[in-house]
Amino acid sequence: MTWGRLALLQVAGEEDAKLQKMATVFGYVKQSAPEPLIVDDADTASHHTTSTLIPFETTPDVAIPQRPPARFLRVNKIIRSTEPDKQASDYLHDPAMRLLPNANSTDSYHFAPPPPLLPLSRLIPFLLNSLGVSRTSKRLDQQQLARQVALGKALQRLPQMSRQHWAQRLHIIVDAGLHLEPYWGDFARVIQQFKALLGEDAVEAIRFEDTAWSGEIPDCIPWPGQADDEWQQWQLPPADVPILVLGDLGVTADNVSASAQWSRLLKVLRSHPAPLLTLSPVMRSPRQRWLCRTFKPHPLNDAYRLPRHPGQNGFALTAVLSVPMSEILALLSCLPVVDTGLLRRLRLALHWGGSEREGEIWNHPDIRRIGLGIRLDERVAEHYRQDYQAHFAGSQQAETLWQLVQAHHASAFEGLRQLEKLNQCVLEQRDDAALRDYLQRLCATVTQEGQGSARHKILVMQCRTILASKPESIWSSEHNELAYHLFGVAYAEDIRAGKWPEQLEKDFDPARLQWVLDAKAREEWVQWQVVQVGDQGQFKLQQAQRADGLAITPVAEFSALRGLPPTVLFAPIDGGQHSIAVEGAVYQAEQGLVGIESATHRVELQAITKPSWASQIWRDKKGLQAEVVFAGKVYTVLWREATDAVISYWEWPKPFGQEVLSDINSYQDGLGLYADLDIKGITQRFRWIEPGTFLMGSPESETDREPWINGSETQHPVTLTQGFWLADTTVTQSLWQAVMGKNPSSFTDSHNNPVEQVSWNDSQEFIKKLNGLLPGLQAKLPTEAQWEYACRAGTTTPFSFGNNITPEQVNYDGNYPYANGEKGLYREKTVPVKSLPANPWGLYEMHGNVWEWCQDVWQEKLPASPVKDPEGVAGGDQAGVKRVVRGGSWYINGRLVRSAFRYRYDPAERFSSLGFRLVLGLELQPAQQGGGTAKQEERTAGTQTGASGTPRQAGSAPGAVDKAGKFVKGLKNLFGK
Repeated sequence: MTWGRLALLQVAGEEDAKLQKMATVFGYVKQSAPEPLIVDDADTASHHTTSTLIPFETTPDVAIPQRPPARFLRVNKIIRSTEPDKQASDYLHDPAMRLLPNANSTDSYHFAPPPPLLPLSRLIPFLLNSLGVSRTSKRLDQQQLARQVALGKALQRLPQMSRQHWAQRLHIIVDAGLHLEPYWGDFARVIQQFKALLGEDAVEAIRFEDTAWSGEIPDCIPWPGQADDEWQQWQLPPADVPILVLGDLGVTADNVSASAQWSRLLKVLRSHPAPLLTLSPVMRSPRQRWLCRTFKPHPLNDAYRLPRHPGQNGFALTAVLSVPMSEILALLSCLPVVDTGLLRRLRLALHWGGSEREGEIWNHPDIRRIGLGIRLDERVAEHYRQDYQAHFAGSQQAETLWQLVQAHHASAFEGLRQLEKLNQCVLEQRDDAALRDYLQRLCATVTQEGQGSARHKILVMQCRTILASKPESIWSSEHNELAYHLFGVAYAEDIRAGKWPEQLEKDFDPARLQWVLDAKAREEWVQWQVVQVGDQGQFKLQQAQRADGLAITPVAEFSALRGLPPTVLFAPIDGGQHSIAVEGAVYQAEQGLVGIESATHRVELQAITKPSWASQIWRDKKGLQAEVVFAGKVYTVLWREATDAVISYWEWPKPFGQEVLSDINSYQDGLGLYADLDIKGITQRFRWIEPGTFLMGSPESETDREPWINGSETQHPVTLTQGFWLADTTVTQSLWQAVMGKNPSSFTDSHNNPVEQVSWNDSQEFIKKLNGLLPGLQAKLPTEAQWEYACRAGTTTPFSFGNNITPEQVNYDGNYPYANGEKGLYREKTVPVKSLPANPWGLYEMHGNVWEWCQDVWQEKLPASPVKDPEGVAGGDQAGVKRVVRGGSWYINGRLVRSAFRYRYDPAERFSSLGFRLVLGLELQPAQQGGGTAKQEERTAGTQTGASGTPRQAGSAPGAVDKAGKFVKGLKNLFGK
């Protein structure tokens, strides 16, 4: 990497240990040094010389960090967009559209309390038996008298009946923690009922809070209280005063230490002789038996029948099969505020379960408490709103919800009622004329109201509240214009000052707010540049540099309004996360694609590594370029940036071309890439085959699999780490004759027929002469793994055409079809190349026509374990060693032309069914695969963009470099004089 090498230059004059340590950080290793490379200045102007860095050794036990391949930014699209209207809507300045002040309004944020959990008739008997005092009456207990007589007991006195009476006084402790807020009204109702029964002065009600515990004894305050009440330390009531606790004893408290605090209070209450009872509105009581025996917790729940007499074992309610919490939160997500009264009415009407569900909803992690109630946390609210739109919009449940909301908030401020109506219209894709009129009047009033006045501040706050509570999908709805007007009038000062939120909502387009800017800002344009600043696709946005001198070559340039900076869109760039661009901030294209939008342009960028077909990649003043080596020659390929929604492309010089074999918007490098090689007037096309992994062999379930060759089709993963150029056809008779001067074939009716009657040895002689005609071509036979990888072309079926074939697709003996298919044509000879359909990678007659020799020596059994870059086995020089043939031929049956079928022949055998196709030798050696060359390093250093790969390891050469001076000399040779 450029940065790594520059760092090594700085320490090259130091001692070897320091140089060694720095090199380890950047991933370089010391090996034998190649001959020094001298770069001539005149040559570097037009040619890119391939070389490797002179490396040096590291100790064997030091782990060498592997730097990832460098990533270059390229422009996939530059789209010119239509400039939005810069003028504000006329109604914003129409005095007739102002909202009239309503000083006598009775609107409020005080809503109806929740209906009672339990009727008095169900609650009073239990409380009397639990907290009352037993007293003897004057009435005779006839049942007791009869039992004593029946047992023959002597009567000392007549038994009298006893009755429960209310105590003279009652002490009530209320847990007023925020987690129990849905039940505060129920607690207050219990207190009021006792005060009605026993008298106002006989009932003392105090409340604790989560933060009121300063020690063993908590602080308390009367509840309900007066404005001048003060907190004071709680005192144990007299021995004859029963105690009623209204709370959950810390079971669901926000404060994790609440349970321990109630346990400490138990020590004080343990010696209290009067009755003690707890009414808890949650699902279960504390699990500590000793705490339950003292506090006697019982459920305050409208789905549970209270017993007549209190118990001491606590409780755990059985969860009733009810509506899932996710559905409840989806319904609540469309409401800006849910108060306790509305929550209970919704629970009862929509059958969400017992009263414990209110506490579960109130304390759910996705719920945020606000002063008036609760609402969905904005971090997850949009997710639940999407669920609402998908599953509830227009349903009976939604209709019930909106009816209850409208009735419950009938006396609320108009702003809240209109906000609820807006959410309903957006989420259910409805329109409402009254809503539109109100919002337009609100925007007009904010625009016309005096800046800084009290009413202006209130109305601006109302607009911001609406924007904070509305669905995010409003920006793509039919109400989006109103939403932009609300945003513009609410944040006009911030927009003009260039203050924007860090993250923008989905589909929000700042260009729609040009009318907010002053006249000068709406007309002044500036040029922006995208500049790559790191080797992993990092980039920054800056306004165009006008100063002379060394400048960084920008990746792209576009225009934007000075008062309206562009936005950066991260993958997925359509509807994904986006934010206002900050000049000078560094961005990372982490997921490949990134977009940039201004008022007039949309730029789509992609961070790519060096394509597999390229020997190096760089950026200079001409733009992004790559170098490809083919047939011993070096070619430069330029990335052409297209505009107006046309995808950009690599501009291929002859003999290269690229066919799009899939969607036009595919950004895959090398898809359909080919090169045409001219050999004595005969053109042979080669396809670039991308590196990859595939399953070689066939599964045991494949029909007509060959069991008689044990293990010959064992399925196993194979990885080819290098791409390769493969001929799209077998060698034709015309090509053979052009090189060899004679035609050995049997079927000579067309010069485009495949050459046959050639042995493996004959193919080697042909390749030797061909490479002599074209030095640097490095032609050879494909390996068996390369052949099957290319034949399958990404498929896993028996054939690249699918699960079966016909003679219209493959030249084979149609009398013997595959898998009991229909019989078809048997041609009894070869057919011209390219006369039958190509496979998905543009390769012809990979199945049938002629067997194709491969480079490999025959293996009886394929391995079952994964293999990387297999090249067959050794022993090819021995007599009688057979070579692999693949693909089948014109004279055999359908099952033998499968992608996985393997066979072998003696390398000297010749038949009218034997031919071959060519592959060009791997010109991208492992030493070059990860990165660029010295010239590339020089150029990327000059532009401050990354080089194109991982640290490279050169092959051995005489003369190890172990001195700092020699190391610097080698680097100077690499970078040029």
